[in-house]
Amino acid sequence: MFNCFDFYKDIGFICGDVQFDITYAGDWPFLAVAVDNSFHIYSAEELKLTYVSEPQAEKIKHIAADPNYVCTVTNSKLRVTNQVKNEFDEIDLDEPVSNLLAVGSMVVLTQGSVFKGINPYDLSDIIFETDVGCDISAILHPSGYAGKFLLALTDTTILLWNIHSDMQIYGFSGYNSIVRKIVQSTIIDIFVFVLEDGRLVFHDVKFDEFQFSLPHPSPVNDISFRTDGPGQIAVVLENGSLYVWDLKLKQIITNIPESHAAAATTVCFLKGQNKLITGGIDNAIRQWEFDPEASDVVRILRSRVGHQKPPSAIGFAEVNGINQLVTASGTSTVIASNPKSEMSSAILSIAPLNRKHMICDVKSLSTTNSQRYCSVATTHENGTLVFLWDIENQRFAKRTMTAMPKNGARVENDQNISFADFNGERKATCSCLTRCGNFGCVGTSAGTVEVFVTQSGRRKGSIEKAHDAPIVFVHVDSLNTQVVSGAEDGSIFFHNFTDLSFTGAVDIPAPLKGMSPHVNSQLLAIASNGKIVVLDCQSHHIAREFDVDGEHFCFSNDGKYFFVSCRNEVYLFDMITSTLIEKVTIDRPITGIAADPKGDLIATLHERSVATKLWYFRPNKITTVDSASNVGDAQQEGFAIFTVQPQLKIKNILNPPKDPLKFAKNKIIIPFFLQQTSTVGSVIDEAAALKELHDIVAPATEFVKLMVEESEGGNFDQTIQTLIEMNFDQISMEISALRVDDDGRDERLIFVQMLKYAVQRRTEFDIIQAIMSVFLNEYGVKILENPQLKSAVKELRDAQEEATNFLESDVSYSQYLVQLINRIV
Repeated sequence: MFNCFDFYKDIGFICGDVQFDITYAGDWPFLAVAVDNSFHIYSAEELKLTYVSEPQAEKIKHIAADPNYVCTVTNSKLRVTNQVKNEFDEIDLDEPVSNLLAVGSMVVLTQGSVFKGINPYDLSDIIFETDVGCDISAILHPSGYAGKFLLALTDTTILLWNIHSDMQIYGFSGYNSIVRKIVQSTIIDIFVFVLEDGRLVFHDVKFDEFQFSLPHPSPVNDISFRTDGPGQIAVVLENGSLYVWDLKLKQIITNIPESHAAAATTVCFLKGQNKLITGGIDNAIRQWEFDPEASDVVRILRSRVGHQKPPSAIGFAEVNGINQLVTASGTSTVIASNPKSEMSSAILSIAPLNRKHMICDVKSLSTTNSQRYCSVATTHENGTLVFLWDIENQRFAKRTMTAMPKNGARVENDQNISFADFNGERKATCSCLTRCGNFGCVGTSAGTVEVFVTQSGRRKGSIEKAHDAPIVFVHVDSLNTQVVSGAEDGSIFFHNFTDLSFTGAVDIPAPLKGMSPHVNSQLLAIASNGKIVVLDCQSHHIAREFDVDGEHFCFSNDGKYFFVSCRNEVYLFDMITSTLIEKVTIDRPITGIAADPKGDLIATLHERSVATKLWYFRPNKITTVDSASNVGDAQQEGFAIFTVQPQLKIKNILNPPKDPLKFAKNKIIIPFFLQQTSTVGSVIDEAAALKELHDIVAPATEFVKLMVEESEGGNFDQTIQTLIEMNFDQISMEISALRVDDDGRDERLIFVQMLKYAVQRRTEFDIIQAIMSVFLNEYGVKILENPQLKSAVKELRDAQEEATNFLESDVSYSQYLVQLINRIV
């Protein structure tokens, strides 16, 4: 992303399609889970995220864990990561890897018919390498079999290979099906061969005897033996089912058909415990607990669950003073998480709704700062109802709003909502919640906006003037004074929130595609006809235009910067100067973006990804503007351009630091007279010092000379640029040193003319206002004593009034001027 973006982490991506590994560091079990191009480490007992690896260039295909390192493989690289030191080493691979094992001081992998061992602490050190003549489908290093590996070949042959003698010491023809996995049972010489046809074959390798087999209706992905007493084996299938077999009775004692919504990839009993961990490609890891008194009773103890489908909507909601990141996907999956502490993430319960009734995918969501009645509202594709959600209690709030002109349904059970409520004549196209959380608005396909009380779902009313096209956005300002709605035809209407009476309208080029508000101001960014316009809701004027066809966009938390995505391109704009700061191209297009309104986090959703990426926005890293393109003069007409000077400088101009010794430290003491000296050199040196001092305090400084010179032509551009580039203390000195020169020119009068020119030019506007304030404070009384100066200041006042009237329609003044001058950057 941008140079001023520091990647923080991915959240919401819990588990992918790669089978994860579990190992023990002493008595602490942990999971090493591959998530796209990085891996996470979770504590197995608490499912707490403890480590996030550095991302790799490609997707991880295999992962294996050892107490001291985690080994990962992509299509082209093998990487070994020391998670304690957060260091890694990697090498290139010449062929794809089909199997990967971490065996103490050796990493074992297979590539086609070759299997080899590599020193994990020196990846250039190949410990052994063997070609068995046929592709290897599965591999295992059995406990108690030093230096030996069981290999399953794609011709169904099974071999026991001694790596020290580099020879086969045992083999048999197999069971007419390719082996997917080999697992050692609790009896050291009995192994389970997981076959592609769904069978589990138990075979005694020591006596070369078939024991028995267990059939399954779907291919088996993983198995695990229980070690705390009962002779049981857990099996997870490609269809997401979890089977638990009693090995003594050879029968199923527990069958959970939907343990995961999609294929389950991993299953593992914790050593000596009645706890079982499963993972699946439905982006979930679950911990199951078996009843200690009834071994066939199992329940979910804890879980980490993410979106099964890529999220379609994102936003921030404040709950108990903490900002929660909210994402929504599918028809009813709403997940809220603290972006700083992912352990607090929760998927909101839809009870008492029936999931079968939720047939419309989430289109957008809106949030509020108050969790009293609800925290989030979701709008659904071609749906009539807008559902309210309670993050604090992690559930559906049992209330809805509707696009129909009637009260929203209060839902005590799923029978309360009729089919007609779900599928009304009007469709909800957008929604918003007020900052206080007491009210909500629904934009409809009929061009109306319905207003509701969120506590009860009661309809408050409808806006007085309806649009002629479906509503694209609806917004209520932070003080609940007006409702702003925009339709596809480009019409934007303003209504009084109290009585919903019509107060004004603005037309912008159609079609409207979307809107993003700045929550702490009156600014709305609206995508319109291939551009993005920034609307000031207070003055009903367009404040800024950006010539980019944005799909997803948002303001920074302070409103100073603006982020826009358009397919694979992302833009960063400076709102004050209307300057494009940076443009980057990314691999996965952004499908949603949101800024933390109280922090420096930026959250992004990406195409084909269930993860939410978090970034730290560091505006202090914006030192240069590469390939910048300023808004042209014609496009910028009617806007005020603010300075790019540091805002601390403006603050110091208005309020100089209180350091009375600052100038005393550098003060040159003028001697009352020059002492007689015995050498001519001393007199010359002192005379030179006196001349240098005279030049410093002389009225005609270089700045004054330039100002006087430019005054003859009536153009002060270079003078203004020189002045604003000075330090704040230099600016104060130049202003205080203004006087009538030897030719009778009043430098103060020329300075006022320069200020008038600068105000009329309306560039570097904020720093010019600060300089004007310093000048007027310095010469306030003297202005009244000088008729010429008084007349010039009156002209300056008229120019300032003209600029002020102009600025009343420019959001730059109302939104930024006071804020920037009083904020220390």
